[in-house]
Amino acid sequence: MHKVLLIGLGICVVWAICATSTPAEEAIAPVDAAQQALDAPLSRTGSEQAKPEEPAAAKQAPLVGDAGDLKRLRVEGARSFKTHQIVAALLGNFEFQQAARPTADLAALLDTTEKLVREGYLYRGFLDAAVLVAYSGDADGMVLKVEEGPQYRTGKFRVEGAKLLPVEQLIARLQVPAQTATWTYRRGGETLLTVSGEDCKSPFWRADKPAPGDSLSLTHFQQGIEFALTELGFPFARFTVGFERVPGEQAADLMVTISDEGPEAVVSSLTFEGLTRHSEEEMRDFLKIEQGMKFSGAACEEAFTALRNSCRFWRYAVTVDCSTAPTDRYAIDPRTVDVRISVLEYELAPRLNEPLAETDEILVKAARWLESSWRATPGIELVIRRTSAAEAEGVDKFDCSIVINNQRGIVARVQGRGPFHPWDLNAGAIASNDQLSLFDWRSSSRIDYTGAVQPACALKISGIRLEGEDYKSTIKVSPNVQGGGRGTSGSMSFTGFSAVIEPVAMLDFSRGVGAHTTIEDGILKACDERGELQIEAATGHILKYLAYDGTLFEFKTGDDEFERLQGEIEEQGSALVDLTNGDWSLLSALQFLLGAAAEQPSVQRFPLGELLCRRGQRVFDAYNGDPLAKSLELALRNHISGEANTGAEFAIPQNLNSMAALNGITRFLVQSGPTLAEELAPRESWAWTWTREFCFAVAQSCEWAERKSSLTKVQWTQFVDEYWEQVTARETGPIGLWVLVALPARDLGPEGERRFAQQAYEQFDAASLDDDIKLFVMGDGALPQLTAAIVRACDGLEASERKQLRDSLGAPLGDLADLLFQRRDAHPDETPAEAVTAVVEAAWNAGLRAQVKDQLRQLAKLPEPPPTLQAGVTSEVSVETAPSVP
Repeated sequence: MHKVLLIGLGICVVWAICATSTPAEEAIAPVDAAQQALDAPLSRTGSEQAKPEEPAAAKQAPLVGDAGDLKRLRVEGARSFKTHQIVAALLGNFEFQQAARPTADLAALLDTTEKLVREGYLYRGFLDAAVLVAYSGDADGMVLKVEEGPQYRTGKFRVEGAKLLPVEQLIARLQVPAQTATWTYRRGGETLLTVSGEDCKSPFWRADKPAPGDSLSLTHFQQGIEFALTELGFPFARFTVGFERVPGEQAADLMVTISDEGPEAVVSSLTFEGLTRHSEEEMRDFLKIEQGMKFSGAACEEAFTALRNSCRFWRYAVTVDCSTAPTDRYAIDPRTVDVRISVLEYELAPRLNEPLAETDEILVKAARWLESSWRATPGIELVIRRTSAAEAEGVDKFDCSIVINNQRGIVARVQGRGPFHPWDLNAGAIASNDQLSLFDWRSSSRIDYTGAVQPACALKISGIRLEGEDYKSTIKVSPNVQGGGRGTSGSMSFTGFSAVIEPVAMLDFSRGVGAHTTIEDGILKACDERGELQIEAATGHILKYLAYDGTLFEFKTGDDEFERLQGEIEEQGSALVDLTNGDWSLLSALQFLLGAAAEQPSVQRFPLGELLCRRGQRVFDAYNGDPLAKSLELALRNHISGEANTGAEFAIPQNLNSMAALNGITRFLVQSGPTLAEELAPRESWAWTWTREFCFAVAQSCEWAERKSSLTKVQWTQFVDEYWEQVTARETGPIGLWVLVALPARDLGPEGERRFAQQAYEQFDAASLDDDIKLFVMGDGALPQLTAAIVRACDGLEASERKQLRDSLGAPLGDLADLLFQRRDAHPDETPAEAVTAVVEAAWNAGLRAQVKDQLRQLAKLPEPPPTLQAGVTSEVSVETAPSVP
């Protein structure tokens, strides 16, 4: 994975250079003294020395600097967790990473670290833990002192102070997982909780587990109890939640103390939205809900179920909004419970007072069969086949077979080119509880991942309707592979197999364009222009669905199809070369994918693409097993297997409403960003800062997308400004600033682009260029190693390959590549670092610098400099006469 990130950084540099340059530009001659003054090195230290000394009271508070370097963290007093576990938890926490920025306030970092580590101990049941963080400014970094105390296990769930409240029902409700999605609960207009069986797969309270006393867990308990009380008809009850230690035992009971049960909850208002065929009176009679009746969650659940099973409503929702109780318990306040029913009526179905047709009843039965069987019934197989012959010019033969077994996993075999993608495949995949293997017959290779994996598949049949368009049912099959640590194994069905089948969407299969239905020999056939559906009428068992494009879906019982296709793939793949490289199987997979991509005709049509794929494999060979590979490999394995979520590991709970939510991609980016930065470049260099901040920015974007929250223009502008302030907080050389100006152009907007282009323009000095070159070619970091690996991978290029690479890159990068080829031919004994340094400096001084600087001047909207005093300077440079770098 880290190779992709590193290559991505290199590609970003290449892209930035290509995107901000124009081919065949002539070099700009050296400028006069006024222009030379702009070229003088800028020094913030020098400018600060020129200012009068600030009063002591106005001096800036100490900054983080190197104190945020977790490699230097010293932990004292931790007996239950190792230092590397605490470090890993801090690395993956966005709140810590923000506080650990070198330019942040040091005191805030110490407070944040102390708070987060204590929260981690509380989360694992150390309810008496004390944490102190100090920093003396020495080379040892922060010192973390811990007094753990005993670890408490969860005891009983207890309720005190209840009078009318049915305590037994409340306890029973909180000791089982939530059921399928029903109604949305709002308090004073703010959505607090939506019941979802997909999000609540474990009980609210489980005995004999580490007692989670952290603030996030207590908030979770508070909200869960509030929702449970609302379900039981007590939405205005006042209560507190806390742990009570059991004398003589290392156990803690969760104590709910009710101080006021509140008034009896009644439905204050009942509102219907979206009715077009039914009256409000008909809906009240159907749903058995009336204004003034006693409120209960069961009534809302029954209303939701009735709407869903009626098949008269294309969309439906039940929302309960409880007013906020006043602070004064004796205040005269109505404390309303408002129920809102929102629907989109399905005009093609009968009205509520009319029965469904026989065919409709069978389709509804099929929806129930599929939803229940897919998760619970052992040995259900979904077999998907797609075959097309090359009957006409331009139509390729395509053969695809996929078997998804809810006990065994997923197996697939694909040959040919599909109608919606350019890849010409001859590949296979096996994902079972103990195997993840990929096969590619075009490149004659295979790869095996040896860690724990869990196949998963979400099956969804739902209805959509855009404004002004017809109703439309859609089938979505989403196979996936999750971490084995998150699921179950053995004879139980995978928890990752889920199905959401809307009954009303099934009805639409008999109402599409050209639809007709027949029942023969106990089999319902529903046909329309989209395809043909066959269902066993007595049981609702879906036999098959043949789509208009030739894709066949079949549901079968047993394991026959899975075993058949798995055996076929294993037999055909036995002669393939196994690219699995010991412990580094994930990195080996990247080499496998590069090799497979290089064999694709769509890639081979672009010589540079094929060349990069094949040479990229050599770069991977040079890197395999280095410290960066090892650290990211372990991070990936922990992420995939779910090991970081087990109770044995130290973990810091993260707020679902913050940037550091428990989103897999977010968590990995936040954790891998600092790891990659530390190995990539020296601490606090622009490449180090840029890598960290880029990963954080991508993680932030992933989190916003996951939460589907809309950002205002002001919020986005503020985020971009803060991000780029961090990126450019340190002196950044001309190469780095050039990249930064090019990459964010779409997000920064014209003003942001102008501002950073101006900063880049003003820092184009020789000393900064020298620092940038050293960053890429000197030292033991991953960036110099990557540069050297790329140079060596290109040494063996044929003349035709060199030309392809040069032409594909364009000017000026293609010219630089050509100069590098010449330099390597003329000085074969030079190291890659020496060759790159000589070429970049020679080209920079021969006109590239002036060309780039002029581009930045135009982006910064600065006036054109005075006319030059020299003319006739060309950009040509002889690598034969260029001096060797000592």
